[in-house]
Amino acid sequence: MKNTYKLKMTKKILSEWKLRESSLEYCAHLSNLADLPEEKAKNVKQRLLHESRTFQTLENAIRLLTPIERRVIDLHYRKEHSFEDIEIICRIARSSIYRHHARALEKIALVLFGE
Repeated sequence: MKNTYKLKMTKKILSEWKLRESSLEYCAHLSNLADLPEEKAKNVKQRLLHESRTFQTLENAIRLLTPIERRVIDLHYRKEHSFEDIEIICRIARSSIYRHHARALEKIALVLFGE
């Protein structure tokens, strides 16, 4: 897998990270998967299992980041701040924000996709 593709997919997964909570809330509102048609229930179970594994791996990867890398990722993807906002919040130069973001993406991609 090419490195640019890995980084693109890593950004996609991080972008979906915030949506995970609302997805899990939706699934929690389903009183019972048995209420769904059998094929749809099977698909929902498979999707939730896959998402759960992916996001667990993502969270493990994020734990391996330095504190500033973790903060940049959290602010940008979970809290949806721009890099300009993060510069103000963290009180560091935007070029440093970009550098920490790039390093964090590479580390996360390595955990998610390997070499």
